[in-house]
Amino acid sequence: MELAERKFQEAIQADPQGLGGPDGGGSVFLAMLHEATGRFEKALDRLKEAVRSGESNRGSGYRLWHHHRLRGEIERSIALYDSMRTAGTKRPKFHRYNLGVRVCEYYSGLGKEKLVQRALSDMQSLHEAFAGTIPSYRAMTHTGLGSCLTAADSLDKARYHLGAADSIAKETRRLSMREQYRIDYFRGRLYQAAGQLGKAVESYRKHLRGIGSLAIRGRPPRLQLALSQQNLGEEEKARKAYQAALRIRPAHPRLNYHYGRFLAGQGKAEEAREHLSRALNGWAPADTSFVPKQRAQVLIDSLDAKRS
Repeated sequence: MELAERKFQEAIQADPQGLGGPDGGGSVFLAMLHEATGRFEKALDRLKEAVRSGESNRGSGYRLWHHHRLRGEIERSIALYDSMRTAGTKRPKFHRYNLGVRVCEYYSGLGKEKLVQRALSDMQSLHEAFAGTIPSYRAMTHTGLGSCLTAADSLDKARYHLGAADSIAKETRRLSMREQYRIDYFRGRLYQAAGQLGKAVESYRKHLRGIGSLAIRGRPPRLQLALSQQNLGEEEKARKAYQAALRIRPAHPRLNYHYGRFLAGQGKAEEAREHLSRALNGWAPADTSFVPKQRAQVLIDSLDAKRS
């Protein structure tokens, strides 16, 4: 990751008007590499620079929103989401879809049910707006609804919509839809929520096979794969899945938190403490009410107490 970061910086400097310009997206991609290696303040500076210079078409607003949520700054991230939701855009329907899917994934389990319900309502409106249009758009909104319904614990309805998206992908023989809209990933989340962990593992593996070398997108499914395998008692497989995810995002707070808990459960106190410390470093600016940070601190304190 550090080598990739250095090479990308060199590429931006060599092409300041292209990759380094407003339409190049260089600052956004470099910020992602900074985040992956734990240079969170550098990442934030890059993202603010990207927003100021007009790289919004390359996702700078989304990435800044993601950055605050990543670091446990939930209220700040929600405020940014509210401003993005009402902002003008050239493709408002797709903008609303991207926001909705991310809200349902980001805030599920954080006590933000009203936010998830609002995103679900947006997704239902989009589904109605795209009814009768081309198959790709219909598959997109079916998948979005499936994601948000899973987050809202309406699992039967989620199963229907994800099945509909899958059927469209098969009928049109455009299997790239599966990766583009992450159908198998969201089906894995559905199975996970329903306690069908074996099927969840199968879906996450199918998704990972589909995205292939797109490593930066492989952290979420690998984390969920590891959690599912861990809950199935497949500890060695879970360990490998955690480590594969960490190779992609070694400083990711939530990933380090879950791996730290996993290691603590195996009695590997020192390794667990290292990863929990990385999680707390990433969550340094988190809201005081952010529960994962509180739990990480409690676990570190218990490990310290046993060591002393």
